[in-house]
Amino acid sequence: MTLSELAGRVAPLVVGWVLGPAMAGLYSVAQRATVIIAQPAQILGNTAYAELAHVVADGRGAKRCAGYCERS
Repeated sequence: MTLSELAGRVAPLVVGWVLGPAMAGLYSVAQRATVIIAQPAQILGNTAYAELAHVVADGRGAKRCAGYCERS
């Protein structure tokens, strides 16, 4: 087992050592839930970045920003 593989398992092991196996289980479930919840946000961010890059590359970004910035 390499150090990078071990890094993801250290936190649950420490929680289990300090608080017991039940808390280590809850920690692992909560950690996995946050990863699942974060996936749609990451996908949306990647998609939004790609779309904004297209807008800026087409030269429409400055026009849209100028209209918005004048209203602010």
